[in-house]
Amino acid sequence: MMNAQDPLAQLRDIHLPPAVAFWPPAPGWWLVALIVLLALLAAGLWLRRWHTARRYRGFALTALNRLEQNNRSHYLQQLNSLLKQTVIAAGCERPVVSLSGEPWLRFLDQTLDGEQQFSSGVGAVLASGPYAAQTDYDQEALHALAQRWIKHHNKSLAAPC
Repeated sequence: MMNAQDPLAQLRDIHLPPAVAFWPPAPGWWLVALIVLLALLAAGLWLRRWHTARRYRGFALTALNRLEQNNRSHYLQQLNSLLKQTVIAAGCERPVVSLSGEPWLRFLDQTLDGEQQFSSGVGAVLASGPYAAQTDYDQEALHALAQRWIKHHNKSLAAPC
């Protein structure tokens, strides 16, 4: 009789729905995963292309350190050749490679943020030094300048490139 008088006693206990499963995720999570995957793929491709486009600098620095420094005029010839090979590897057009003398030094200056280290600095010896019987220049400073140019040149600063 008590149950008839107490309507709450007739209620059943609360039944909870089953827990939401982790798998399979909702369609929105699939979309987020696809976007993240595409972004990672694009970043990886961009980094690979960036690294490949700048790999020539490492090769040029290695070649620079292997230059024979005993014969000073031969060193200047090798250095000039190495700098031109670096220009080719950087993707500059052919007319730049045919430059020599002052125009070549101006090109090197332009691609090194406009500094005048080649035209009127230690690099000026590259214009006539390879062809002279005796040359007097600071080989360490020239080597350091060439090393800095290889590391930091910017081909977009020069008009012919």
